[in-house]
Amino acid sequence: MAKYFPFVVIPPDVTVTTLRDTKPFLFKAIVVVASVQDLARQRAMGFALMSELTTKLFIQGQRSVDLLQGILVWLAWYHVHFFVNPQTTNLLQLAVGLVIDLGLKRTARAYRQERLENAIARSAHGEHANSELRTSEQRRALLGCFYLTTIVSQWAKRFDSLRYNAQLSDACRNLEEAQEYPSDRFLVYLVRLQNIVQRIERKVSVNDFTADTMIPLAMFVNALHSELKDFKNSIPADVAENSMIWMHYYSAEVYLYEISLSPLPNTAQYGDFTYRRLEMLNSCMQAAKSFMRLCHEFPTASYINMSFMQFSQLTSTIIALSKLTRLECPGWDREYAQAFIDFGGLMLKTAVLYEEARAVAEVPVADNPILTFFARKLRFIKAWNDAKMKGSDPGPEQFENQRSSEDKGGGGGSGGATDDSARAPGMTQAPEAAAKEPLNGRLHVNVTMGGEPMQLEDISQESIFDQLDPSFWHEWAAGDLTMWDADSLQQTCYNFDGMGGSYS
Repeated sequence: MAKYFPFVVIPPDVTVTTLRDTKPFLFKAIVVVASVQDLARQRAMGFALMSELTTKLFIQGQRSVDLLQGILVWLAWYHVHFFVNPQTTNLLQLAVGLVIDLGLKRTARAYRQERLENAIARSAHGEHANSELRTSEQRRALLGCFYLTTIVSQWAKRFDSLRYNAQLSDACRNLEEAQEYPSDRFLVYLVRLQNIVQRIERKVSVNDFTADTMIPLAMFVNALHSELKDFKNSIPADVAENSMIWMHYYSAEVYLYEISLSPLPNTAQYGDFTYRRLEMLNSCMQAAKSFMRLCHEFPTASYINMSFMQFSQLTSTIIALSKLTRLECPGWDREYAQAFIDFGGLMLKTAVLYEEARAVAEVPVADNPILTFFARKLRFIKAWNDAKMKGSDPGPEQFENQRSSEDKGGGGGSGGATDDSARAPGMTQAPEAAAKEPLNGRLHVNVTMGGEPMQLEDISQESIFDQLDPSFWHEWAAGDLTMWDADSLQQTCYNFDGMGGSYS
């Protein structure tokens, strides 16, 4: 799993016992993300880890690189916890706070502060606030925090990433020159690419373009595309052999061009509207297809270890492809786009790969149904998009019938039939953990967390696929909520201190 996240490195000579004694929180985070054999146990351990983290940070006031590294590792595989405890933003903010409190992220102005200013910094951020960035371990943690904030910003569109500055550039240069681990070279290129992604985030935003914007959007897009091309040409041969760098690259291209999917206040902001926008739409489509091709080439045995980064990039790409098949704008040949993308075929192929992945996983996963769960929901997305392209409203009753057809026909799981009608799961009546009913064209979701009812936002059928918020995921999981029941997962309280020799 470490190959997916080079920002936390365990030296090869460090034993499990040493790691547990010197970095107890990081050790526990690694145990949680690596416990893929049993999903219920993994989630229960996650609740215990969350409890320990809040105690250490907020009750005991601890600040350490150990805590920061543990949070980063946990976040890198946090997607399996989305459905029972969506805390991505909170954990990421804690990581950013630790970076500041540990003195790892400082501006040039901060280094020139006088004694009184340093005292104020200690009062605000703790005793480590004026520390220097000294070790490679600290540099990786700082860069890892930047990297994850850009990934979440790119994915959720609601989070401002940690600003890249000269300090981060120096950290990259130091790691590149030291060549302490082979993975550091890959790390440096990931960070440099995500620096471009951050500029896309800050320069090409729908909210920043108004009727008064003077510079055509196409100029920003062309400039950033040139940066991506220069980066692509700079990738050395050894890094280019890693398919992960190309998944990040094509994901960045999709992120750059997906603004063409959004209506702007004044279409002239695209420059020569019809031509420039069509260029961007086509580039978005090509990049998204290239990303999906790489996904399908990924070894299925490794799917169980896929990181949050791959998960987020895949979901963002699927959303872009779905919108491209349904987009109505002057000059856009929707029929050609639908044929070129073959959205239904892509979703079915990806679903089949997820189903196969459970059987050939690198570790036994008999008690972890998450791969089958993802496969089923990819079929749901296919059915949803098919209905939208036909102009019908894919309400819950339609998917209820499709799910019933699947259950009666024996579809589902690995090795089942792949007929569209038989394999398109839908929204069934959930167990006690979740109740829902159609309400004026909207879905009302009531989920219990920790024994208390939690009202999620109503979500309209029209917007269900346009944003990946908690409400969407709970609807997406309908019919499977026994698998995500938070109450049942909390019944078992895991005491990490009792691991003892079993993890030594």
